[in-house]
Amino acid sequence: LKQSPELAKATNPNGWTALDVAAHEGHYDVAEALLEAGADAGQLHPIIWAAQNGFADIVRLLLDHDAPIGQARDAFGRAVYRNRPTVVDLMLSRGFSGEGLLGLAAYGSRTKNKTFILQKLLDHGADVNEKDEQGHTPIYSQIGFYGAGPNMEITQFLLEKGAELDVFCTSGLGLIEPLQSMLEANQELVHARFSNGKTPLHFAAEGNQLVAAQLLISAGAERSARDKDGNLPLNLVRETDGIYVTCDTQPIKDLLRPGPRPGANNSALSPSLFSSKH
Repeated sequence: LKQSPELAKATNPNGWTALDVAAHEGHYDVAEALLEAGADAGQLHPIIWAAQNGFADIVRLLLDHDAPIGQARDAFGRAVYRNRPTVVDLMLSRGFSGEGLLGLAAYGSRTKNKTFILQKLLDHGADVNEKDEQGHTPIYSQIGFYGAGPNMEITQFLLEKGAELDVFCTSGLGLIEPLQSMLEANQELVHARFSNGKTPLHFAAEGNQLVAAQLLISAGAERSARDKDGNLPLNLVRETDGIYVTCDTQPIKDLLRPGPRPGANNSALSPSLFSSKH
C-alpha cells in the first residue's frame, strides 16, 4: 500500500475492493490500514458486510470514516435482520432510528427465539403496530415460513407488547380463540379482503393453519375465492424450500381443494389459543 496506494481502491474480478473483503471477514487491522491508505468507506458496501456479519468494531471504524448514510441505514437493517445485537446497539447509540425495522426484526428472529433486538427497537421508539408498504404489522411476519408455523415465543412477545390482532393475522397464526370471538361478533369477516385481495382463508392456508381453515370454512369462507394475483387459498399452502423442515401440509390441501369432500368433518375445533395444525 505504501508503494502502490492505488491498490486501496482496486477491485477484484467480482467488483469487490480489499476493504469489502476485510469488512466481510472481520479483519479490523486490515480495514484500518486500507482506510489510512485512502480506501473509500463508501466505494462499494463494506459497512453492509460488516454489519450483517456482526463486526461492530469495523462498523464503528467505517462510520468514523464517513460511510454514506444510505449504506449505513441499509447496514442497520441487515444487522436487525441477522440478529447482530452489538451492531444494533452501536447504530442506535449513533442516532439511527429503528422506525420501520420492527417487522424485519420479528421476521429475522423467527428461527432464533431472540427478543433482544425487538425489545431494543421498542425501547427506541419503534411501534409494535407499525405497517409496512403492504399493510402488514410486525406480527404478520410470523405467518407461514414454509409450512412450519409461527414462532410462538416471538408471537407471544409481540402480543404482550400490544400487537393488535385482526381476522387476517389470527387466521394465519392459528389463534383460534380470538378468531372465534371475531367471527361470533361478525361472521361476515370470513369474506373480508386484505389490500392484496387475500381472504382470511388465504392467510390460514399460507400459515398451514388447519383448524383455523376449518373454522373459517364452517363459518362460510369460500375455497374458490381468489386474491388479486388469482391465487386460490390452496395455491398459498407453503412448501419446504429444501432448507427448512415443514410439517405435513396434505391435510390442509385436502380441506382447501375445491369440490365435494364425502365424509368431511370440519367441526372439531380446538379451544386452545395457539392451536395445533396437525
